[in-house]
Amino acid sequence: ASGTRNRRRGERRGRRADRRELRPTRDARRKAAISSRGEYWPARMALLYYGYVDFIMRPLARDAASHLDVGTANCPYQEWFDWIPERISFDRAPPYASSTVTGIEGDFMEHDFGRRFDVVTCLQVLEHVPEAGAFTRRLMALGDLVILSVPFMWPEHMLDDHVHDPVSLE
Repeated sequence: ASGTRNRRRGERRGRRADRRELRPTRDARRKAAISSRGEYWPARMALLYYGYVDFIMRPLARDAASHLDVGTANCPYQEWFDWIPERISFDRAPPYASSTVTGIEGDFMEHDFGRRFDVVTCLQVLEHVPEAGAFTRRLMALGDLVILSVPFMWPEHMLDDHVHDPVSLE
């Protein structure tokens, strides 16, 4: 019985070590906070929402070798996913870029990526896109795993640049 108990303890310790290994390092979080310019990211980086993004990415993208983030708004959260060797930030405005994240500026519907990615994220972007269906189909064509988010059930006309407001199940 004690052998079984010790084996289980060892397995639990191993799982905890695996989880710690996937947590963003303090350096990655600091680099992300320092690297972003402007006021958008500093005003948003403490939102619980980004904790959920991090929480979702860790198990689902654990084995990913490539990550494309579409519509980054110059947010450096891709730094948190430092176990993914290839990270690309894409936006129609100057995207986030660093020594570990490649930034590409362009028209998403026109740009030729020339390949698929293990993970594609598009966070809080679709509500700004007039042709959200076509945009979503393009995202799905580029990724083996696609993670999308939209501001669900926000008040109508909360922001002027939302063309799909409110987003609901209807």
